[in-house]
Amino acid sequence: MSDKQKPTQGSRPANPHRVMTESVNRMMEDFLSAWPMMRSTPFDWGMQEFTPFIDIFDEDTQIRVVAEMPGIRREDLEVTVTRDSLTLKGEKKQKEEDRATCYRERCFGSFERVIPLPCDIDRDNVQAHFDNGILTITMPKSHEVAEHVNGVEIQSG
Repeated sequence: MSDKQKPTQGSRPANPHRVMTESVNRMMEDFLSAWPMMRSTPFDWGMQEFTPFIDIFDEDTQIRVVAEMPGIRREDLEVTVTRDSLTLKGEKKQKEEDRATCYRERCFGSFERVIPLPCDIDRDNVQAHFDNGILTITMPKSHEVAEHVNGVEIQSG
């Protein structure tokens, strides 16, 4: 063992996990330092755009979509529906004072999501409710679809 590797009296050997983490961090800093733009905004690669996360519920008489839209104002949203798809459009705007940030994990920008629906819906009776950054859209299933649902008997053996 060289003098550099020997622990001094009363000290513990270095934690291998910490040594590896510090090495990777140094390597990334060295790599990113080649581009001055990356040094000023670490890990903001400019490729992230806001996309709302959604849940779709297929209930007995309706389809319900719940979308998370934190930081978006109601007037910056547009919801359109066809017989078999739902489109969510909007923009999450960045505040002027946020533009000088040196590190960013939040996403901003315009988005459009076209969500195929599992069945035809009654477009005339769609309702949307927006509260505290949560958009809930309730779409009744088309009567034609509801009338054409047949039960299937399950046989044993």
